[in-house]
Amino acid sequence: VHELPGFWAMKYTAGDEAALRFNTEVTATNSSIRTKGITGTAVGNDQVYKYYINGTYKGQSTTATDSFTYTGLNANTQYTILVEIRNSSTDAYIGTVVKQIKTIDANPPVLTGFNTKEKDENNNKLPVTYYVYYDSNDNPVVGNRIDGAAPSNWYDYSNSKWANIVVTDGTVTNGTITGATKTTYFVWIPRYEFMATSSQQKAPATARTEVRFISETSNDTDIGYQIPEAFTFNGTPLKGFWAMKYTAGE
Repeated sequence: VHELPGFWAMKYTAGDEAALRFNTEVTATNSSIRTKGITGTAVGNDQVYKYYINGTYKGQSTTATDSFTYTGLNANTQYTILVEIRNSSTDAYIGTVVKQIKTIDANPPVLTGFNTKEKDENNNKLPVTYYVYYDSNDNPVVGNRIDGAAPSNWYDYSNSKWANIVVTDGTVTNGTITGATKTTYFVWIPRYEFMATSSQQKAPATARTEVRFISETSNDTDIGYQIPEAFTFNGTPLKGFWAMKYTAGE
């Protein structure tokens, strides 16, 4: 018999982690929660997707790409969303997606610091900032200056419609810009937390990164989530920031 100083014990063997069979991305406002379709390796034909919230059935769809919206919810409340996937012909159980999310609005855009004056004290033309919204064909349309009324359809983060503005020294007529030497478009990124699982990293084509909006400048995060470093500037937390999309010259 040989006495040993110790030994190595196998804990487990890890193979390639498969992507989630089913997944869905969810977003929330103060009074609603919306799924953005069903993704995953097991999505196929002849499937029905049944939607529940806190155990109560709310509706169904037979198309994986369909969105589903839960409405009439309480603000700042945690809800459990469940999507049950069954065979549409036999009703046989196939899989389930479960998500928890709090009802909360994205932080509204901050427009301070952008110029609204047409000319300076020497009567020189200045670059002016305007609202930008998108028509039914996803074409950008320039609206009022930001010191005027915002378009009714300017943004809706629950439906992935982000707030956009444009800074230009050109002339705006009927929603288009002419005579500009420089035009820059920006998009508002409200404070959020995110989680990227290992399966999402392995199969980005079939999975999505979870994003949840955060109120004001809170640093509280859900388990497994983190806040991007971009939401802190010189040690100060930000409600959001404007990111430049692109600049067009002459």
